[in-house]
Amino acid sequence: MAIFLISFASATITLEKEPQSLYNLNDKIEITATINPVGELNDLVTIYLACDDDETEIYKEYLFLENQITKEITTPLIKEFIGESKGTCSIKSKIGEDKQKISDDFKISDYIEITMNNKNELLEPGKVVIVSGEAVLENGLLAEGTVEARVNTDTIYTTSTVKEGKFQIQIPLPDNFKAGEHKLELKVLEKNKIGSVTNNGLLLTNIYVKQIPSNLEIILENREILPGETLSGKVHLYDQTGEEIDSKVYVAIKNDLNEIVEKIETNTQETFNYATDYKQSPSQWAVSTYSEELITKRDFKILEKREISLDIINKTLIIENKGNVPYIEEMPVRIGEKSINVSVNVAVGQTEKYILSAPKGEYTIETQDFKLTISLTGNAIGIQKITENQSDNIKIILWTVIVLILGFASYNFFKKGYNKTFKGRRTGKKTKKPMELKEIPGPSPLSNPKVKAELSLSITGTKQNSPMGCIVIKNYEQVKEGQGGVKETLELISSLVEQNKGIIYENRGNIFYFVPPVKTKTFQNELPITKLTEAIKKTLDTHNKKFKQKINYGLSLNFGTIVTRQEQDKFKFMTMGTLITVAKKLANVSKGEIIMNDKFREKAGKDLKAERVEITGQNAYKFAGYAKSNKDHSGFIKNFVAKQKREGSF
Repeated sequence: MAIFLISFASATITLEKEPQSLYNLNDKIEITATINPVGELNDLVTIYLACDDDETEIYKEYLFLENQITKEITTPLIKEFIGESKGTCSIKSKIGEDKQKISDDFKISDYIEITMNNKNELLEPGKVVIVSGEAVLENGLLAEGTVEARVNTDTIYTTSTVKEGKFQIQIPLPDNFKAGEHKLELKVLEKNKIGSVTNNGLLLTNIYVKQIPSNLEIILENREILPGETLSGKVHLYDQTGEEIDSKVYVAIKNDLNEIVEKIETNTQETFNYATDYKQSPSQWAVSTYSEELITKRDFKILEKREISLDIINKTLIIENKGNVPYIEEMPVRIGEKSINVSVNVAVGQTEKYILSAPKGEYTIETQDFKLTISLTGNAIGIQKITENQSDNIKIILWTVIVLILGFASYNFFKKGYNKTFKGRRTGKKTKKPMELKEIPGPSPLSNPKVKAELSLSITGTKQNSPMGCIVIKNYEQVKEGQGGVKETLELISSLVEQNKGIIYENRGNIFYFVPPVKTKTFQNELPITKLTEAIKKTLDTHNKKFKQKINYGLSLNFGTIVTRQEQDKFKFMTMGTLITVAKKLANVSKGEIIMNDKFREKAGKDLKAERVEITGQNAYKFAGYAKSNKDHSGFIKNFVAKQKREGSF
């Protein structure tokens, strides 16, 4: 046994000081090795740093020993010495051909852990972003070196220093840097004196860049429109790279006096519309918009429009100026075979009337594109203009004739009442006098509006297109006395109409209400009267649930032309065509739902939902809700108004 031990184990090597469990490159491994010969040692002794397949000699000496010795061994963990050795390592010894592991496993690392402080912040383009953080070696020591930052690989590259494990690096973002998510690469490097990288760390993360509104643009379908046409356009909002932004936008239509005539709240990329007045004079207007602290303005032009309408009523040629400039022209009018020049001078929105005369017979009247065959009487072919005084005289004569006829009829009526037929012998008894005839009053109106509306057969006033609503009370005979809460309910409806700048006209169970432009100062009254009608329906339905005396009603909406004139506490109006007749017919068909004709539905546009209903002789629809939320033009925000006052550009 002694011979065997001497041959194969001439000495043992142990470590009095074991390696630490973890090292980073650039550290030092310090160990204390005890070499204890067995008998006599006379051989080459080698101590290795073994990491996976790599081995580095850290001590080598030929020893001749009889007694135990101790060796202090220091190993610098630098690439120039240990090469690429890292990972799981150990210390091994070799005496002669005998190699043994003499230490526990430990780790050599080149990793640096990076922590970023201001993560997930929303960054602004055109600003310098300061990114800070910490860099710690895996062995727990603070890193010293440099930090590199790359955005989107190499779009932006910058460096800074790492001192005592802390770094702060500035990243400049261009003005036109795209909004959204971008990749940020942070790399921390430690180098030795000759510039070789020893330890390094890498952090891959994202930064988020704001979308900054940079440009507000108005696009109009037509920058030159005729009066009465609708101005349409869209507003586009772009960010720093030209990408579109969805946002609320406020649009103001301004006239030639720089006054706001219409306010519209909409969204970018959505079409806005403004219907111009057909009488608006030629002028330069503007559209101003505000969104996300940006204001822009675009001009548009209302062109000159020379247009008249021609009609013949009761042998009277009526010329109405439908344009926006005075119509002054010598207009040839042909009556039969004879042509007569008429000097026409009609102001905007006004009419001229001419009496046509000719020997009794049928004549074809032609002028411009107008042609009509009528019956005429007179001494000779002629055209005579009716002046305002003449018109008033004709009205006086007509009313005088009507009064005389009514007076004559009343006289005969009273005469028959008092002069009874007498037959037989006259006695001395005193005959009874007939009862005094008393006027039987009609039913009092169910509603009592503040402004009384009167329907006139002929008035001179403002001609406008207006929506009209109608309530037909089908059980009028039962509710006409106003008992059972009926009076209060209809008074409430009257108040609703007046609050919406509406006018009420009542005629024996038929209640007509309309919101004329002369009252509302806008031609877009279809949605307001629809909402008003919904409120009326709700009021009537609430009454029928609450009271025993029910109101059997129908509702309708129509659109047409009216002529209006305001007189102190009266509002006179005259309807054109079949406006009232159609409204009444549709309301009679209604069973509590809101029925509208095709004219109203077409005017309301795409904002209303409607279902077709079958009504003889009418293209009718039942109201079925709104296609989208109604626009509230009163929603101009305070800073929008403040900006226009402050900057004077809106």
